[in-house]
Amino acid sequence: MKLSQLSKIEILTAISIVVGLTSSVAGIGATIASADSPASTTQSSTLIARSVVRSDKLQAMAGALNLTTAQVQTDLKTHNLKQVIANAGLTQATFRQKVQAQLTSELQGQGYSQTQIDNALQHYQSRSQHRQNQ
Repeated sequence: MKLSQLSKIEILTAISIVVGLTSSVAGIGATIASADSPASTTQSSTLIARSVVRSDKLQAMAGALNLTTAQVQTDLKTHNLKQVIANAGLTQATFRQKVQAQLTSELQGQGYSQTQIDNALQHYQSRSQHRQNQ
């Protein structure tokens, strides 16, 4: 059957099926992207790309420590995070609060919703607690 022989209804039906399948595949992809994280209870519409969170978290850590991101990366090659925090004269609790506040501010500035930010922070906190328990 040629395209010119299809009725408008048949064409619209085919388009809606394709759009529906595309949306389903995109939703599955977003769910799979979150499935490898321990706190994968987020909805696909509330995800922030891991690379964005990592980059912004590094900037927030640098801000909390009053260092550049390059200095933080260099310090973490030779010291563990607890030592870097102590060298900056901060407690771990104060450092965590500062990072959370700066990360929230950074993500809000990029237009993410509070739900997306809360999910990212929850994931960040659960990863931090997991590392402390190791």
